[in-house]
Amino acid sequence: MKYFPQYMKISFVETPKILIVEDESIVALHLQNSLQHLGYEIFGIVPSGEQAIALVSNAKPDLTIMDIQLSGKLDGIQTSEIFSKEYQIPVIFLTAYADGPTIERAKVTEPFGYLIKPFEEKDLRGTIEMALYKSKSERRLRESEERYTSLFSQPLSIVFVYDLDGNLLDVNQAFVKLFGYSKSDILTMNIASLFSFEMLEDIKEKLNAVHERELPAKINQLEIVKKNGEKAVIEMTSSLVIKNGKPVAVQCIARDVTERMIYETNLIQAKEKAEQSDKLKTEFLAQISHEIRTPINNIVTYASLLKEEIEEKLPSGLESAFKVIDSSAQRLLRTIDLILNISQIQSGSFETKFENIDVGKDILEDLIIEFYMKAKSKQLDLSLVYSGSDFVITADNYTLKQIFANLIDNAIKYSMEGSIVIKLYRNEKKEICVDVTDTGIGIAQEYIPLLFEPFTQEDTGYSRSFEGSGLGLALVQRYTEINKGHISVTSEKGRGSIFTVTFPPPLA
Repeated sequence: MKYFPQYMKISFVETPKILIVEDESIVALHLQNSLQHLGYEIFGIVPSGEQAIALVSNAKPDLTIMDIQLSGKLDGIQTSEIFSKEYQIPVIFLTAYADGPTIERAKVTEPFGYLIKPFEEKDLRGTIEMALYKSKSERRLRESEERYTSLFSQPLSIVFVYDLDGNLLDVNQAFVKLFGYSKSDILTMNIASLFSFEMLEDIKEKLNAVHERELPAKINQLEIVKKNGEKAVIEMTSSLVIKNGKPVAVQCIARDVTERMIYETNLIQAKEKAEQSDKLKTEFLAQISHEIRTPINNIVTYASLLKEEIEEKLPSGLESAFKVIDSSAQRLLRTIDLILNISQIQSGSFETKFENIDVGKDILEDLIIEFYMKAKSKQLDLSLVYSGSDFVITADNYTLKQIFANLIDNAIKYSMEGSIVIKLYRNEKKEICVDVTDTGIGIAQEYIPLLFEPFTQEDTGYSRSFEGSGLGLALVQRYTEINKGHISVTSEKGRGSIFTVTFPPPLA
C-alpha cells in the first residue's frame, strides 16, 4: 500500500487559467515561466489583440495579462475594452510606460490591476490574486443583480421590497398593476396602508421576526386593498435582504390568488349543492318508491282476491287479464327497485355488509333453483358446472346475488332456444371466475362499449322486442365493482354471449 507524505495536500479547487497577450517573445516566455512557477495554468499566449479575441470567442480564461502596447490594429486598451464588454474577462495591464495619458486612457476599461515592467514574482502573485478576488466578487454581484432584475421583470410574480419599518423601497410592474397606484406614489407608502386591518398583526409579526433575524419560511395568505377599494387575496413568501452581515430589508414574492379563491369557493358551494341534490334525489326516490309500491301491492292483492271470488264464474277470455295485471305490477316494482338502487350507489348511500361467501353453494345453486322454471317455460336447459373447488370470496351477499340474478335473467330473456350454462372455476391467476354463457341473440360489436351505461339498450324505441329499463347491466357492473371484481363480455350477433365475472380470492 502506498502512503501520501504528511505534507502533501490534495486540492479539488480548479487552477486559474491565465491568458498572456504580449508581442515581445522574451517577456511572454518570462511571464509564462513565472506563472507556472506560481502554480497557475497557462490558457494561451498570443502576440496581438486580434488573436486574443479569436481565442476567447470559443472558451474564456479566468484572467488575462495584457501588454498595453501591442502590434496590430488593436492595442491592449482597445482589446481590453472588448474583453470587458463582450466577454466579462478581467484584465491586468502590463506596461513599461506609466505616463499620465496612458493611465487615464486605460482607466476607462476598468482594469483589475497594473504590472510595471520589470516585475517581481511576489508583485505578480499579489496583483493576480487581488484581480481574481475582485473578479469573483464582481461576478457574484453581477449574477445577483441579474437574478434581481429577472425576478422583478416576471409578469406573473408580484415582487416588492420594504425596509424594517415597513416602508416600500422597490416594487415591480405586477405590484403596480395589482394595487392601481403609480410606482412613485407606492414608494412613498408603508405596507400597513396597503394591507387590510386584519392582516397588520401578521405584518408586525414578520417585522419582529426580521429584527430577530428569523423569518418563517412559509407561504402566507394575505388580504390586500386596492386603490379603488376592492379587496384581493395574495399568497406571499418573504426573505431577508442582508447587507454587511445585517438584515436591512425584506424581499417578498407574491401571486394574486383572488380568482382561484373565488373558483374554490364556487367549487365548494357547487359540491355542497350537488351533495344536497343527491340527498334530495335519494329521499325523493325513496318516497316515490313507497308511494308506488303501496298502491301496486294493493292492486296485486285485490286482483288475486277478486280472481278467487269469481274464478268459477270468470269468462274464459278474461283469465289472461289477471296474469297481465300480476306481471305488469312485478315489472313496475322491479323497475322501481333498479332506479332506487342505481340512485343510492351514485349518491354513495348504498349500504353493504361484507362477509365470506361461497359463490357456488351460497349464490349460484340457489339461483339455479329460482330460475329453473322460467328457463323450462322457454324450453331452455339451465345448468351449473364446477371446475375445481374452494370458491369462497369476501363480498356483500345482496349485491353478489343481484349480479348473477341479472345475468341469468338476461340470458333467459334473450335466448329463444338452446341452453344457459353457468361455469365456476379459477383462472391462471387463482382468481375466482364465473362464466354465464347463453345461446341467445348476441350483441353487436359496436354496442358493447355502451353495454354497461345506465338507460341504454341496443334495441330502443316503442317497437323494441324486449322489455327493460336499461339499468340491469349498469347495476351489475357497479355491484361487481363494489365487490372488488371485474366484468367482461364476448359476444357475436345471432350466436350468443359470454359474460365473465372475476373476483380476487379473500385475503388470508
